[in-house]
Amino acid sequence: MAVLIALGIAVSLRGIAKDVHFERPLLAQAFTADAGFAASVPLEVVESRALLRAHPSEAPLALGAGLIDDPLLQQRHWEALYPVRLHEAQSGRMLWKAPGPDRTDCTELGRSDRVVLVDCP
Repeated sequence: MAVLIALGIAVSLRGIAKDVHFERPLLAQAFTADAGFAASVPLEVVESRALLRAHPSEAPLALGAGLIDDPLLQQRHWEALYPVRLHEAQSGRMLWKAPGPDRTDCTELGRSDRVVLVDCP
């Protein structure tokens, strides 16, 4: 009896898999480390994360104008950039919304379409 039940379940699952166009590679993608990250957060956060990976540092990071002014962007940066330590200073390594800071004493470390990584004294 148990064999018949197991066989019935297997046949049912196979029929469901055909109906929903099940594909093993798509299922495997669901278990990758950053699956869906770029589609689930604002583009500024995706670009910020890429810039920080390209320019790694142990120094704390601050969010500049445009990123800290928007509560959604601020919260998503806090979540997505962990374990990077974020602080509220107006100096040191900072992420700014493009076109970047209007200060002339900052050194640009990296740039993307929406975000600029700078070091300000």
